[in-house]
Amino acid sequence: MNAINLEEKLSTFSQHYQPRTVAQFNGHDVMVVKVKGPFTWHKHDETDDFFLVLKGRITIQMREGSVSLGAGEMFVVPRGVEHCPVADDEAHLLLIEPTGTPNTGDSATAARRVVIQSCSSIGQTHIEHVHRNRTCGGNLPVSREVHGRRTTRPRSPTSAGTAHPSRP
Repeated sequence: MNAINLEEKLSTFSQHYQPRTVAQFNGHDVMVVKVKGPFTWHKHDETDDFFLVLKGRITIQMREGSVSLGAGEMFVVPRGVEHCPVADDEAHLLLIEPTGTPNTGDSATAARRVVIQSCSSIGQTHIEHVHRNRTCGGNLPVSREVHGRRTTRPRSPTSAGTAHPSRP
C-alpha cells in the first residue's frame, strides 16, 4: 500500500468539472476535481455533497445564500439542496460521494466516472474510465489509458466499480 499524492493525481488531467476517483471506501468514491467558472445548478436527492478545497477559492451558491471557501476549508451541502459551485480562477477540490452518484444530480448529464490509480512498481499512472450509469448490465466498454496508450475492452463484472491495483 502506498500513500495517495493528490497533487500528482490532479496533474494527470486539465479538464474542469470532470472528477477523477483516486480511492474508494465503504461504498464511497474519494475524488479530485479541477473547477473554473460556474457549474450547473443541481441537487442530490439521495445524498449530501462534500466539498474540501485543496487549492484556490470557490463559492457554493445555494438558493438560500452562498458559502465561500478557501484552501483547507470544507462544506457539506445537505441532500436535496439545490446548489451551484463557482470558481473565478481554477480551484482544486476533494469530493466524497457514494459510488455512482452523478455529479450533476442527473445520470443523463453527469460526467462519466474516471478512476486514477498508480502503478507503484514503475511510478506511472493508469486512468480507467468507468461509466457512471450502474444499470448498464456490465456490457459497456471501458476506455482505459495505460502509460499514455488508450485501449478499449469489454466491461467485465469485476471492472464495473473499481480499478484494481494488480490490473496491468
